[in-house]
This record gives sequence, C-alpha cells and structure tokens, in this order.
Amino acid sequence: MAAIGDIGYSHQLLNTFRRHPGSLIQRSGIRGIKTDYFRILNLLSKQSFITNKPGLINYFADNYLKPGLRKEGKLSFIKLMTRYFLIDPKLAMKVGERIFSKS
Repeated sequence: MAAIGDIGYSHQLLNTFRRHPGSLIQRSGIRGIKTDYFRILNLLSKQSFITNKPGLINYFADNYLKPGLRKEGKLSFIKLMTRYFLIDPKLAMKVGERIFSKS
C-alpha cells in the first residue's frame, strides 16, 4: 500500500493489540518477527525512490533486527541469519556487518 498510495502521519493512537498465548506474535517468536522486519527491509531496499539505502539498513539493523539478539543466544542468531540469507544473501551480509559493528 505504501508503494502505490499516499501516506499520512497522525500522532493519535489509532490501533491497539493484545498478546495472548495463541497470538501470531507469541507463536512465531522473536525469529518470526525479526524475519518479517527483514522482509520489509528487503522490500524497501529495492525501491528506487529510497536514496539513502545504507542509512535505511543501519536504521533497521539498530532498531528492529539487533535488539534482543544477545538474550536469545548464539543458536537463535545463527537460525535467524540463515533465514535472512535465504531471502537475500547480499542484504543479509550488510545487516550482519551492522549488527556486529560497534556503532
């Protein structure tokens, strides 16, 4: 929708959700959510109207993909990066570099 329509911003709270054991968020876990974030990043990074792609990648890595990885452990991180590589290997490398960078 964002690629073909106009987007507006509103500061008002327009949506709420609740988490429960049967919810999609609970069932998919952190790897499912972060894979969805990576898919969104992949879509955005292919758009010609986005000119600062390194900035976009850094923003997604820092704010959506990196948080919580230490808590999840090394095995979870390896599984997550494997998912990323299956979607887009080049982008996965860039995200991995950002996740491991100190900045």
